[in-house]
Amino acid sequence: MLLCINLEIGRGHPNYLDSFLKVYPRKTLLLKKEWKIMKRLYLFGGRGGICTKIYNRWRRRGKAPKFLLSLFRKDLERELKGTEVVMISHPILVQILQGRCKIFYLHGEIAAPEESLVSADQIFVPLPFTKEQFLKAGIPEERLLVSGLVMEPELVPIAEQSFQKRIKRLERGEKLTVAFFSSGAYPRVHIKKINQAVAEIEKFDIQVFLFSGNNRRLARYWEKRFPKAKIIFSWHREEENKKFAEILPELDCFVAPAHERTNWCCGLGLPLFSLLPHIGSYAPLNYQFAYSQGVTLPLAPENFGETILKLREGGKLQEMAEKGFGKFPIDGAKRIAEKVFTLLGDS
Repeated sequence: MLLCINLEIGRGHPNYLDSFLKVYPRKTLLLKKEWKIMKRLYLFGGRGGICTKIYNRWRRRGKAPKFLLSLFRKDLERELKGTEVVMISHPILVQILQGRCKIFYLHGEIAAPEESLVSADQIFVPLPFTKEQFLKAGIPEERLLVSGLVMEPELVPIAEQSFQKRIKRLERGEKLTVAFFSSGAYPRVHIKKINQAVAEIEKFDIQVFLFSGNNRRLARYWEKRFPKAKIIFSWHREEENKKFAEILPELDCFVAPAHERTNWCCGLGLPLFSLLPHIGSYAPLNYQFAYSQGVTLPLAPENFGETILKLREGGKLQEMAEKGFGKFPIDGAKRIAEKVFTLLGDS
C-alpha cells in the first residue's frame, strides 16, 4: 500500500495529490498534516502591506529553517515506521523525509522557485519548462518525468466541449460569464480588488460567480454586497472542484491569483486575469509563463466590465482562449498514476 502525505496548507500542493489519488488504481494510505505554524505563516502572508513583503522575502530564501524541519520530522516519525515509499506534493516534506525512505515528489506547479528545487527518487513535473528549472538546479535528468498539466480529474473529460462552447459564445458576442477566486489565505488586497472588479461588472450584463472557498464570513459578505452574483461556498476542495466542473462550460474567463489555477488558463483555454500583487514565490513565475503564452493579463479592477467587453469585441479574449487549449497535455494526474503503478510493480 502506497503511503501518501498531504500538507494541508492552501489549495495548490494538496490539490495536486488529491488529483493523483482519484486516478491511482491501487489502495493508498493518506496521511493529512496541518501544522499550525505553517498555517499561521501562510495566513500571515495574506495580510498585505509589510506582512506580505516579509513573507515574500522569507519564501525567496528557499530552504526552511532546520529547527522547523526537525520539529516536523519528529511529528512524522511514528507514521513512517516501516514505510519504504512515500508520495508527496510539497517540497518541505521532501526536505523532511530525505534519507528516511524512497520519495516520489509530485511537483504539479508550472513554476519552480528555489524552494521547490529539491531532490527525490522520482520527481514528476508538468512541463518541459518546469523540468528545465530542476535541471539547472543540478537534479539528474533520470529522476525527472514530464507528466503534462496536473488538472483536476473532474475537468479533463469536459475540457474540450467547454472550450468549444466558449469559442462559439465569444464569436457570437453572447453574454459573458466570469468567475472570481481568492487564494486560501484570502489576502485583503486581493479581496478588495475582487470587490472593485465585481462592482464594475455589475454595470453591464455580465454573469458573475464568486467562489468563497470555505470562508463562510466572506460568502455572507458577498451575498449582501453583490445580490446579483452567484456565490459558491464549499466546505472542502473536492466539493469546490465539483461545483467548478458544473459551471466550466458556462465560463468565458476568470480572475484569480497566479497560483495553481494558472493550469486552467494554460490547459483549459480559460483566459485568466491575474490578481496583483503576487504573493509567495510561485505566483510571479507562474504569471510570467502564462503571460508569455498569451493566456493571462493583469487584473485592472477599474472599468473591468468595459475592459473585457472591449477585449471580446476586438477578438483578444478569443485569442487568449485559443492559445490556452491543446498546447499541453492535461491528463498529468493519470500519467503520474500509471508511472507510479509501474515503478512499484507488485508491491
